[in-house]
Amino acid sequence: MGDVDSTKTRSPIELRITWKGLSSMKHRGKLFAAALVPLALVISGCGANADAADGEESFKFGFIMPDHGSPRYTQFDYPGFETEILRQCPSCEVLFADSNHDPSEQQRQVESMLTQGIDVLVLDPVDSKGAASFVNSADRAGVPVIAYDRTIESDKVSFAVGVNWPEVGKVQAESLVAALEAKDVPKDSDAGIAVIWGDLQSEAGFGMKEGALPVLEASGYPLLGETDTWDGPTVQSFVSSQISRVGADQIVGVFAANDGNAGATIAAFRSSGFDGTLPPITGLDATLAGVQQVIEGNQYMTTYTDPLGEGAIAADVALKLAKGEPIDYPEVDGVPTQLVEPVAVTVDKIQSELIDSGAYTAEDLCSAEKDLVAECEAAGIK
Repeated sequence: MGDVDSTKTRSPIELRITWKGLSSMKHRGKLFAAALVPLALVISGCGANADAADGEESFKFGFIMPDHGSPRYTQFDYPGFETEILRQCPSCEVLFADSNHDPSEQQRQVESMLTQGIDVLVLDPVDSKGAASFVNSADRAGVPVIAYDRTIESDKVSFAVGVNWPEVGKVQAESLVAALEAKDVPKDSDAGIAVIWGDLQSEAGFGMKEGALPVLEASGYPLLGETDTWDGPTVQSFVSSQISRVGADQIVGVFAANDGNAGATIAAFRSSGFDGTLPPITGLDATLAGVQQVIEGNQYMTTYTDPLGEGAIAADVALKLAKGEPIDYPEVDGVPTQLVEPVAVTVDKIQSELIDSGAYTAEDLCSAEKDLVAECEAAGIK
């Protein structure tokens, strides 16, 4: 955990939030309303930093992510948050930490940031239920809390921004089934789909299974063995065991919950000596490695939930809370909430969904170092 150098410069994120009736929202095109009745909420923020020059308001924000296992937090979420904060408030300060998937460590980080005088806490909880005590601590200190990416089981949360996880799973499963059907993969054989859920103790993993399983079961393709984890080595071991049990050719598709799981799946196939065309493999987070696997043809798709935009929304609301200004969002379970809509990104969608939106540049993805120049040209990535 450390203070952020406010002299860093990044391309500004343009925050565009437009209601279309009460049923859809667009943030760079991919947000929707979480409920039908908007809630106007005014929360008094902590006082502005007296050290700000020329009378300019200055606030301190805490941004705590659950772990460093997923690259998206440092690649997208935190930069999206920090950039929008500093764009609107150059003299503001952002404290960042990740909790290494440890609730006790997260508690220490929350307490440390409260002691350092943060005005608003943005928290992606390791434990949604246990984090309620952190919210209580912040509430006693007069610090509003934004639940980020996962819910926190507390009625004292000031705002929530996150992902419709069942919809993510549904999008992934539909994309996988469509790929198999497009290849005319037969459904009346012993060959089937290997399933790698995320950790089912996590909100994301549980929700994705809830959305994906009905689609997979209705597809007609047999489901082979399954596991649930975000841990790459565990995934690789599981896929290797499936290859040994049924044979690589009998795995016609892999539902992998995120890009890390997809990468471990690819590694298992390759380490088994399989040198044929890999089956369609799903993913999530549009990580650099994941998108490059899609370009190379090793991974069929990734799922993008615009974490840059998610971070920017959290920043915009955090500034309003710090200033005591009203926020106007739909209410879900008593909490003003904004949800992000997932998008399936296959190789033909990389340009429109990831390059044109500003998530990546062609140079990021197609560097000569990865030797993907020809593949990018073939995919129309420029």
